[in-house]
Amino acid sequence: MKFIHTSDWHLGRTLANYPLQSFQEQFLDHFVDLVTHERPDAVLLAGDVFDRAIAPQSAMVLLEDTLRRLAELTQVVMISGNHDAPVRLGYGSSLYTDRVRVFIRCAQVGTPVSFGDVHVYPVPFLEPDEARFELAPSLDEPLPRTHDDVMAAALRRIDADLSARGGVGIAMVHAFVAGSKTSESERDIAVGGSQASYPETFARMGSNAPASQLAYVAAGHLHRAQQLHAGGTPIRYCGTPLPYSFSEANYAHSTTIVTVTGKDVSIRTVPVPQPYQLVNLRGSLQEVLNQPVVSNAFYSIELTDPIRPERAYEQVKNRFETALVVRHTGTVPVDQAPQRRNLDPTDLVAAFFETTLDRNLSPSERILVRDTWEQVRKEEHNASA
Repeated sequence: MKFIHTSDWHLGRTLANYPLQSFQEQFLDHFVDLVTHERPDAVLLAGDVFDRAIAPQSAMVLLEDTLRRLAELTQVVMISGNHDAPVRLGYGSSLYTDRVRVFIRCAQVGTPVSFGDVHVYPVPFLEPDEARFELAPSLDEPLPRTHDDVMAAALRRIDADLSARGGVGIAMVHAFVAGSKTSESERDIAVGGSQASYPETFARMGSNAPASQLAYVAAGHLHRAQQLHAGGTPIRYCGTPLPYSFSEANYAHSTTIVTVTGKDVSIRTVPVPQPYQLVNLRGSLQEVLNQPVVSNAFYSIELTDPIRPERAYEQVKNRFETALVVRHTGTVPVDQAPQRRNLDPTDLVAAFFETTLDRNLSPSERILVRDTWEQVRKEEHNASA
């Protein structure tokens, strides 16, 4: 059996307010072509289909069109992620054919989609405040309020079903598994200071019935493609198909192909063609302006000049038209500057120059500061008189 594992499409996402839908459309065209070529038994879409709970209409239309195209080629198994609104993502799913299966509820955990002797167990994103009751043995005994405890309860349901069925099990989850590498653009899912499930939790599954141990965990949530192991079970994040923040500038984006032969699992990746790239530049204005212009790139630029250059934004945009972020960080943040109490206004300004610009006020500047302050005091006095 062959499966294509994908996740975190984040349809409707913007990059520094720049819309990415045209690029997402290019990826989805590539993805449909990949499915046509690979002819998998199913596509496993592991959550964060949309970027936000109330997805824009254009993103909903794009998903509908993509599911229609995929359903003509194979089956699609989809779970909700922490960015998705489960009810919205699953609206109308009871009317779908068996070619598209959407899992959004705790009550569905433990119910597989079977492909011969290979059983895929979808586990939508488990919000501990809700899942601790719905997955508990009884309403009078809620589970502890942690991601790991509700994931363990979900895996116990899978264990019980797979032990009875036999065959090979694949779990689909949307979660943060400890030991994985995170990105700046992933939404924090911490509850009570904890956001993690643990590899050991997956490894314990099947400890009482080893034949029911999972062969593969298709994970979503993290944007960097990576793989952990729970005993002999690979837990793989396929990552996002496109870079969605400047912290992801150097990621390699790919789609994961999983082939199950007997109880053996082989994994390979197919690179996703990138319609754009992200470039981070840091330095003085002149150093930045001396950098070459990269085609099909968006820029995040940090200027480190001690004093903010005049017309800095204009000069940067003239050089790099696709600069989406331009910021000046040359001065020392206020919270890092030494505190100066009981100083008169002129001495306070002098201390500011010393701290942030590493120089003293000249005599003429001290006179200008003093005269300006006196003028402000007079105007405030006259206004209140």
